[in-house]
Amino acid sequence: MSQTIADPTSASEDTLALLMPKPHSPSNPLLKPSREYRGIAAGDWMFYPTALVGVVYDDNLVWSTSKQVSAVGTRFRPRLVAVRDAGIHKTTVYGEVDARLYPSLTHNNTVNGQVGLEHGWEVERDFTIKVKADYEHKAFHISGGLVSTPSGITTLATPLQSDQVMASLTAQKSFGKAFVGGSVETRKTVYGPLDTPAGKFSQHYRDSFVNTVTMRGGYWVAPTAYVFAEGSGNVRDYTSSAYASKGYRAIAGLGTDRLSLFRGEVF
Repeated sequence: MSQTIADPTSASEDTLALLMPKPHSPSNPLLKPSREYRGIAAGDWMFYPTALVGVVYDDNLVWSTSKQVSAVGTRFRPRLVAVRDAGIHKTTVYGEVDARLYPSLTHNNTVNGQVGLEHGWEVERDFTIKVKADYEHKAFHISGGLVSTPSGITTLATPLQSDQVMASLTAQKSFGKAFVGGSVETRKTVYGPLDTPAGKFSQHYRDSFVNTVTMRGGYWVAPTAYVFAEGSGNVRDYTSSAYASKGYRAIAGLGTDRLSLFRGEVF
């Protein structure tokens, strides 16, 4: 059984693209609040809790083509989002834990967690700045090799775990129907050792440090539609230099703040 509480808004304010422009039209029907999405008020803050408890079954836990591992377990997923909206300043704090426990496995715990902070500052009506900091712990079962048991040879299901820290800064400015924006993002990921029949095996060769810079410009050709061009570049450094790379992306496309009940971009 499970219990869930709805998210804060009827449509998320998160956009498909980091630099998707602020709606040019005065209102967006997708973001109208309703009684269903009201949270718990405490001073200047609104809290939106979610709780899920259930039973899970996976018939191929480690995605293996042979000697597949199946397991039954429990899942516990509490989540809390806190929002303070003071007009030109809006702060969102969030935290979540997603634990899946499989009693039949030797290494039975996979616990995912995330905590972060987002802050938006509307310096002027046509100039906004956003900052974000986020920490995430990930864990999921993969194959750690084959082991001998009284019932025969079986696959060792072991969690692959990683810790990731991310920070970003975004700024966007409008000039009438035209808009420009830029963002800088840095992301560091560190992996924990993997359990195998021969002992723990280091995964540090997977560790990475990725830095990305993005620039975008566009123009509203209609109250609900805009054209845009975007360029981005990134530098990816890994503990194993064989995986290091530098890359770029250049796109152009058409976007909409609302089209019936849809919003998005085609590029």
